Amino acid sequence: PDMVIDELKEQKRRTLESNKQSFLDNPFHWLRSINEEETKNFDNEAHISKLESNEDIKYSVIKLTDFSVLEQIRKLAVNYEPPFASRKKNDKDNSDKGFKDAYIYFTILEYLQTISDKRVYVCTNDERLKEAFYRHPNVVVVKNYEEFEKNNMAQFTNDYFIEKLKEKIDIELTKENIVDFWININGNYIVLIKIGEDEFVFETESGEIISQGTNSDGTEKVLHKKSTILYCINNLINSGSFASTHSAVAELEGFKNFLSSEEVISILQAAATNSQIIPDEDVQQFINDIFDAKKETLDQELREEIEKFLKW
Repeated sequence: PDMVIDELKEQKRRTLESNKQSFLDNPFHWLRSINEEETKNFDNEAHISKLESNEDIKYSVIKLTDFSVLEQIRKLAVNYEPPFASRKKNDKDNSDKGFKDAYIYFTILEYLQTISDKRVYVCTNDERLKEAFYRHPNVVVVKNYEEFEKNNMAQFTNDYFIEKLKEKIDIELTKENIVDFWININGNYIVLIKIGEDEFVFETESGEIISQGTNSDGTEKVLHKKSTILYCINNLINSGSFASTHSAVAELEGFKNFLSSEEVISILQAAATNSQIIPDEDVQQFINDIFDAKKETLDQELREEIEKFLKW
């Protein structure tokens, strides 16, 4: 985001100006007979431009162009919502802290609409900015490059992992068969693979492939057909009776570990709007399990609706 570049330049500018003055005030400056005018005339802006042009990390700058988000920024600030600072007792002037983070936030959200990539990684240590991005399942927040390495697709497409997978499923496949991944309600990775026209998912924990029992032929049960899971989700979302709701929840219970954030949200939205989905004991437990794991990613309205549902 251009705001990040601007802030980096301003940080350099402040540091250079401060150090220039400290250097001029230092007695060693005149003890060494260094030309004072030359120090005073050092071109900070030229130095910053040189640093920028010599940067060896490849990057491109993205800009916010849709300024209609100003109204959303205003509402976030007034309501103390992330990335703005949280409300603190006896601190009435706290809500405006975070404008630059909000600008960065909306710049990245706009950028997401222009690219085909399914996810982007944002590196930040700011807790309120992290909280804002947690609502967007296609934005992965990392604290450094090492954490990025642990979270990207490369961990599932290297030769070692593929060989381990082939041993488990006894199917010939390459890294091109691995098409997506996400974090499930337990914090483990679910990996999506495509073989021919069929899509399958499996779960990993700490780099190890998890089995869910055994198949009818005695082999480890690793893969689950994505179409079966989608069918069960659709049955619950479109349930037309209390009986079909219970049946759909029973079907989905064994698949809840494989749900993506988007699928969890679609189920929660159905729970909030479909009158045939009522919080009986089994339904309430299922909804609570997926809600509790993903509630920080939900918008406030849906979160409040589900909290009401669970107290019904």
